[in-house]
Amino acid sequence: MQGGRLRIDGLAVDDALAVRLAREREEAGDDVAGLVVDAIVIGARVLDREQTGANAEFVKAEFEKAARELDAEFVDRARRVADRLDQRIDDVFGPENGHLTKALARHFGDESSVAVHNRVKALLAEVSVQMRDDLRRQFSSDSDSNPLATFQRMAIGAMRDNAQAQNLQLKAMDEKLATLREEVVKLQSEKDKLSQVAAEAERGTAKGRSYEEEVAAAIDALALPLGDDCAAVGDVKESMGKIGDVVVAIGACHGPPQGRIVFEAKNSRLSRPEAVRQLDEARRERNADYAVLVVPRDSALKSLDDVIRNHASLNLGFGDPNSTSGTAVPAFYAFGPAHVDPLKDFKRTVRASHETNLLAVVNRQVDVATNNTENTSRFEKTHPEEAKTVREIWRSPLIASDPLVWRKDLDDATRKQVRDFLLGYGKDAREKAILANIEYSAFRASSDAQLVPIRQIELARERARVDADTTISADDKAKKLRDIDAKLAELGRRVASN
Repeated sequence: MQGGRLRIDGLAVDDALAVRLAREREEAGDDVAGLVVDAIVIGARVLDREQTGANAEFVKAEFEKAARELDAEFVDRARRVADRLDQRIDDVFGPENGHLTKALARHFGDESSVAVHNRVKALLAEVSVQMRDDLRRQFSSDSDSNPLATFQRMAIGAMRDNAQAQNLQLKAMDEKLATLREEVVKLQSEKDKLSQVAAEAERGTAKGRSYEEEVAAAIDALALPLGDDCAAVGDVKESMGKIGDVVVAIGACHGPPQGRIVFEAKNSRLSRPEAVRQLDEARRERNADYAVLVVPRDSALKSLDDVIRNHASLNLGFGDPNSTSGTAVPAFYAFGPAHVDPLKDFKRTVRASHETNLLAVVNRQVDVATNNTENTSRFEKTHPEEAKTVREIWRSPLIASDPLVWRKDLDDATRKQVRDFLLGYGKDAREKAILANIEYSAFRASSDAQLVPIRQIELARERARVDADTTISADDKAKKLRDIDAKLAELGRRVASN
């Protein structure tokens, strides 16, 4: 043996078959050494298989031997059990030495002077005690002589398993009960909250200033530690209403605010579209901006006049019904003077939010859309590439926002003090920094003229409602329209005089 190889020197084989095959290979010019190698390899594998078969036969023989021994042991054990049973029976009932025989002889022998019934009673008592002791010893034993030993072990195991399963079930029930208790506590808490809300609603203050004050206080408690400024503005009317209850200026306690968040307090569930619409409206309501018309950059529409001339063939993206910059302002300033109804006179009018209208212009789903400068500026930052495909063709007058007003019966001295303070504030660096924190600059002098455009828009809305009302008579409608037109004319003269 050399490593993993077998070398054979001077090998001589006398087998006739091997000699014949070697001679035939040699005469055919084949390699005789290869034949010898093949014969050895094949022979080795045959021997290995034969050895494996021999091993299998050996294992089989061993199994059969073990089976025979087991059978013999079982027979012998059964014989011993039978012998022991015979011996026990003989011990009790044997004619010579059996316990029962001896007891009967003792109690019923001729030499006994005890009465028969007493002897029978004593005999039965003695035999009963003996048998009871024997049975107790036998059935309490763990040995193979106890036929109930296996049953006892199985019964004890089953009882133990049942006890463990019951413990697990009790533990699971405890956990479930704990969870249910927590749920009950939560439900009770929710019920208490709903009861409080219902009580507030019954008192008529569920959405009044007191409710908003509670919301504002909760938001302020969160905002102040973060350096944010919280302002409750729910009862402060903006250009079109009081939408938006709380405004938070991010980081305003430490410098110029990084942004503004508006909160609208609600005490009822809203659908997602309605919630988004109201939040959009609240965001718009608490900022001043310009209303604009936008078209695709390569559109043939170059001005408002082009839109008015071609309105019947154009698709218009219009704002939400309550939007100031998306609906009220363009309806009054852009389409009103030309007597074009944006909802009826265009080829098709689609109402949506500002961002949706911008994207509709980008994707050429509409030809022209209303919007505002605040949203278009934001769109340039969030969608810079899309913003390059949009062009502004009209801009409204400045939409008034956040005017300061006083009572008409305020005395002149107090008016002068208030006016001088406000108009003089914001001149030095400290005051400018304070105003910057709330995104304000110095105040400018103003008058009721600042609100004239809003009054015009409201009158135009009222005129449209009256004109569309089918429940009033023609005479009443004509009278109301004349009154509204007179007010609009007066406001128009005031604007022209300024």
